[in-house]
Amino acid sequence: MSRQECSRVGAARCMVIVGVPILGLAEGLEQAGWHVLQTSCDVIAFAPWQQASVGLLRITRLTVGECRRLLMQGSTSHIRWIALLDPEEREDLRVRALVDDFCFDFCTVPVPLLRLLSIAGHAYGMAGLRVPVLRPLPVAGFVGEHPAFLGFLEDLSRVGAMDVTVLLHGETGTGKELAARFIHDCSARAKSPFFSVNCGSLAPNLVQSELFGNEKGAFTGAHERRVGYIEATDGGTLFLDEIGDMPAEAQVSMLRFLQEGTIIRLGGSKHLKVDARIVAATHVDLVQSIRERTFREDLYHRLRVCQISIPPLRERLSDLPLLSAHFIRKYADKFGLPERHLSGEALALMQAYPWPGNVRELENRICQGLIMARGRVLTPADMGFEGPAESPDLLRVQRGAGEKTSLQQSLSINGGDCALAAHEIGVSRATFYRLLAKHGISPRQFRKDLS
Repeated sequence: MSRQECSRVGAARCMVIVGVPILGLAEGLEQAGWHVLQTSCDVIAFAPWQQASVGLLRITRLTVGECRRLLMQGSTSHIRWIALLDPEEREDLRVRALVDDFCFDFCTVPVPLLRLLSIAGHAYGMAGLRVPVLRPLPVAGFVGEHPAFLGFLEDLSRVGAMDVTVLLHGETGTGKELAARFIHDCSARAKSPFFSVNCGSLAPNLVQSELFGNEKGAFTGAHERRVGYIEATDGGTLFLDEIGDMPAEAQVSMLRFLQEGTIIRLGGSKHLKVDARIVAATHVDLVQSIRERTFREDLYHRLRVCQISIPPLRERLSDLPLLSAHFIRKYADKFGLPERHLSGEALALMQAYPWPGNVRELENRICQGLIMARGRVLTPADMGFEGPAESPDLLRVQRGAGEKTSLQQSLSINGGDCALAAHEIGVSRATFYRLLAKHGISPRQFRKDLS
């Protein structure tokens, strides 16, 4: 079907099929009244995307990365997708996560045409009810709607497609490895290996061998040649967590790799060319580490080609209900327990709690609460909260949380205009700016795009 023909029918009963064609499928759909277009995952700039309201997406283990990159594009966000899967693909966790995040429904191959027509008709009806929203599409493992968190997801999607070194900064439990995996899945390296190494967990005398490999006889106990993580990652992505804990000698070798793209195995002399993307993460201030001469400044600048900060949970408390519901479903399914909801007391305490362990701590507390709950709701005691002793100045924390929420809501309503927001909450502009600084709020994230 030509672009002009599709433009004439608009979005009415127009469907796009993406991926390896299935014999007779397009013909059967056209006989049933659908206008069918066909393309592949790598054709992002496909002119008639806007005419299609329903899409069929062929997903396999080999194409899951390409499919995710396609579905993250804004040009396809209005389409209700139906996944086409081989039966064995349903067991692949990456495929299941992609379908769960982006697809309206799925069919197994060979495709039963009558069932597909029924699903497609329902999807078409739902597409007609769609209300456009300016938010990124869901990402496997990430849950949240707070502006700071949505900005973080947008940053991840931008750097994911660019083959550059990335430095993630986030507190314990914020999901640094999850962010690194997402960057890998959105990149052209998605089909290649992804390895994760915690630099702080490696024995100091084995860091060089673990990362760069060693030759036989390089040290006592080196009975054979060993390939290190960097060499094993060739073509893929290596995530280096807690990069600030890397010993000085390994920092020199890492700097050489980032500069030249080569490594030397411990005990060897040959320069080995390796193509691996580095995503590093830290929870410490590397600039301070540079001042203390525990981290190389030249390595720091090589790592932070793109730097992304992960917002801590205390800065997006409005996401607590969504996150809690997500973890309740997750662990209710895992343990075969009934789903419960949070008591009002529990939610109020959680809104006032500073969450030093961030999302990981929340997940653990929800898991504990489901297991220990004796009633139909999760109470603070179920989740291991000790009461006032755990939050000695609860009133102060609650007042601060309410103050911050008020500032964020006024900025959101007024599109980031500080003068209007200050007037709305009844304070001077000088006081308003002081409160923004106190709570670490940037008006820029609330400003509407007027272009």
